[in-house]
Amino acid sequence: GKKESFMSVFGVFFTAVTGIVAGANLSGDLKDPAEAIPKGTLLAIIFTYITYIFYGILVGFTFLKQVSGNVDEYLGNDNITILPDYTNCTAEANSIRQQIFDTFGNITTDYNTGCKFGSAIDQKTMILISGTGYLVYAGCYGATLSSAIASLVGAPRVLQAVGKDKIYPYVEFFAKGNGANNDPFRGYILVFFIAFGCLMIGDLNQIGALASNFFLAAYALMNLSVFHSSMTKSPGWRPSFKYYNPWVSLFGAVVCIALMFLIQWILAILTVAAIAVLYAFMLYLKPETNWGSSADALVFLNALNNSYSLNEKKDHVKTYRPKILLLSGNPVHRKPLIDFGNLLTKKMSLLVCGHILPEDSRQDEDALKETVQSWLKDHDIRSFYTLQQTDNFSGGVKNMISMTGIGKLSPNMVLMGFKSSKDDANNSIEEYYNSLTICFEKKMAVGILRLQSGCDFSNKVGSEETIVEEVSVPKEARRRTKKEAKTVAVYRDGEGRPLPKPIVDEIQQFTLKKREGNIDVYWLYDDGGLTLLLPYILQTRKQFHGCKLRVFSLSNRPEDFDRSTINLGNLLAKFRIDYTEVVIIPDITKKAMAETKAEFEGILKEYGKEGEVSEADLNANSERTNRHLRTAEILRENSMNSELVVMTLPLPRRGQTPPSLYMAWLDIMTRGLPPTLLTRGNQTSVLTFYS
Repeated sequence: GKKESFMSVFGVFFTAVTGIVAGANLSGDLKDPAEAIPKGTLLAIIFTYITYIFYGILVGFTFLKQVSGNVDEYLGNDNITILPDYTNCTAEANSIRQQIFDTFGNITTDYNTGCKFGSAIDQKTMILISGTGYLVYAGCYGATLSSAIASLVGAPRVLQAVGKDKIYPYVEFFAKGNGANNDPFRGYILVFFIAFGCLMIGDLNQIGALASNFFLAAYALMNLSVFHSSMTKSPGWRPSFKYYNPWVSLFGAVVCIALMFLIQWILAILTVAAIAVLYAFMLYLKPETNWGSSADALVFLNALNNSYSLNEKKDHVKTYRPKILLLSGNPVHRKPLIDFGNLLTKKMSLLVCGHILPEDSRQDEDALKETVQSWLKDHDIRSFYTLQQTDNFSGGVKNMISMTGIGKLSPNMVLMGFKSSKDDANNSIEEYYNSLTICFEKKMAVGILRLQSGCDFSNKVGSEETIVEEVSVPKEARRRTKKEAKTVAVYRDGEGRPLPKPIVDEIQQFTLKKREGNIDVYWLYDDGGLTLLLPYILQTRKQFHGCKLRVFSLSNRPEDFDRSTINLGNLLAKFRIDYTEVVIIPDITKKAMAETKAEFEGILKEYGKEGEVSEADLNANSERTNRHLRTAEILRENSMNSELVVMTLPLPRRGQTPPSLYMAWLDIMTRGLPPTLLTRGNQTSVLTFYS
């Protein structure tokens, strides 16, 4: 017959020792798995090893390796002719036996022409030396059934656990159990049909190699996971085995993989490919499970090491990115502000939502953090959430700037919503103004977003329900129709009625609406280039991808109007900012119209509730006031129909400008405009240019 190699024999033999994981597969049914599994496994290995070695030695001492099986040769009966020795299995001896059979075959028909007996050839040697062969058959059936039942019981349990964790779609069907022991009957049926299909191969040697291949793959993964757990240095990984060594685990994994390829390399390649596909599919699906796995520990370790490495790097203008501390309050109440901050940072930078609570607040901080983090995840917003409890708003801002972040992963920009005179008085105008000055004193860039409907919808939204729907992607977009999960938010008022569509559109204006108008940039002061960088980032997002960039700047010399326009265009080209129009404003120092002045006086009275602005303050800031009124007129003349306005924020000067006057400036410049971002850098260059 076919001469088997060592590895082919090993592939068949290995299945006899695969019961080593039987205890682990049934760990859910054991009273004390931590104690029972190691003891039971080691005792089983020792007993099995002694048994196999004993029978191997017994057969080796009882049988010759290879013999002819001819009785005449064994008895030395050479009446017919000169016979070869029964242990002589050379080609010459077999040739003599063939000649004898050809000559005397009509006399002795049971004469063997080759060596077909012996322990290396005959697989039924145990039957010949036992009291009765039926005991051997009974033992084979018992061992086979034992291994089959162990696998039949263990594999469905594993499949049931996979179904409960919802790792793969449709596998949840097998999570259902029956009876007091929660037996996975559905898994039993599936495993039976899989085993039956393998039996249809009809070759036990091939079946043995197939089974050994999959068992070796499982053992390799177990050894690798143990080694991986040790390398992550997680305090939760505390193996109790006295002689445990992670490098032994790694060596075991390498040996298992090597044996897979030595037994049948084609089958090994297919197995590795199947495991890779299943793992990649799991990463793609991102099941909501928490096993406390070593992969989670590795994520933390990599993040920590990368943070250390990042902290050692010096800042450079080429690697600048806005890392935003967003003063959002409860993010659930200010979704447009959160969405806008997410547009600036998503997949490229840091976003931290900061919530400042009064000192006497009795809210459960842990519950609030968990709720907000879950809300951010449901709305696909990559952000962290932090909160502070302080006596005043400006003190909370100061503490948050100082304490938020770690190393280079700390915010370099503060973004907040605009505070109008109609807002609640919990945070006064003076506190808001002080917060702005604190930001600049801390060398932070600042952004203020004003929406005409406001950023806070807490007084309109009573409840929010998140619904996950499956949508079919059209065949024109993909080769095959695919179901994709889509998160839809349903907003209701305090009485449970759905909010009107215009209000919902305002809440979701930076997520659903794709804009195709202009983004107007008013680069009024040199702030390091942040006023230009932020609209460029927004243009890379799908919501603003169709918008065109118009850049407005100032010139105090009307005679240099054309030169200023050319110079600004050349500068933008060097900055690699794609623009469609450059507009120079030559008459910013012109006196504002009477109607604008009257409107400003009315706005100033609205903010005057914090303390009247004195005539001395108005006179001292008259030139700045006129400049901002003229800016308001220019904005209304050019940008009323734009999709977004980005403008350089005037610098607040503590002790020189009263808070009410400063807020009135911001109010008149942005009142009635489309969404407006007032921003100012900290004089650090954020744009590079080529010469």
